[in-house]
Amino acid sequence: SHESLSSFQLESVMDEANKFYDRGDYEDAKQTAGRVLAQDPSNVRMLRIMVSASCIDGDSAVAMSHYTRLPPADQEQMRTRCARYGVSFGDK
Repeated sequence: SHESLSSFQLESVMDEANKFYDRGDYEDAKQTAGRVLAQDPSNVRMLRIMVSASCIDGDSAVAMSHYTRLPPADQEQMRTRCARYGVSFGDK
């Protein structure tokens, strides 16, 4: 059950997700980003963390499910980044 977060809380949860990601704690980064996305499913910042962290983890199914919700410019960047980790999204 996801509690509703205020916009102030969302900011701090997003910062936390970024910190986990930067430290290489990809599992925690994904869980934290997921809390934001539960409430704000089109949050580009968190979608990017989900996609990046999933690619690094080699979890292409999770990467793909979030990748499809990104705007085209972000998809472009994520395609390039994920290709480095051997995850490709196949061109639509």
